[in-house]
Amino acid sequence: MVVTTGGNQAGDRYTEAGSAQTWLVDHGVPAAAVVAVPTGGNTIDSLVPVAALAQGSGWQQGVLVVSDPWHVYRVRTMADDLGLRVAGASPTRTGPSTGDLGREVSYVVRETAGVLVQAAGVSVP
Repeated sequence: MVVTTGGNQAGDRYTEAGSAQTWLVDHGVPAAAVVAVPTGGNTIDSLVPVAALAQGSGWQQGVLVVSDPWHVYRVRTMADDLGLRVAGASPTRTGPSTGDLGREVSYVVRETAGVLVQAAGVSVP
């Protein structure tokens, strides 16, 4: 089972979750194995309905979270905090946060601050 997440921004025709679902099915993942959760404008707002779906569906398996290398640790801790049994994390090596040193540094600073704030009990998208 693959769960894709992410809403859309004002003016977008598609959601991040829906686009990911389409891509996966187009690349051979059976449609019945992909569930799109097309809500949320940030990570926590996307994960809350996933946790509710997992609980309501009685899923017992652990989840593997996938995100960019700088964000994956925080996604994992958010999922864990929401009661999802996190079996592992897999950072993607492609995307807007990789390949450019200046951009990578800014993501590392942002995620470091996010982890510190989250550890203090404040939710950061």
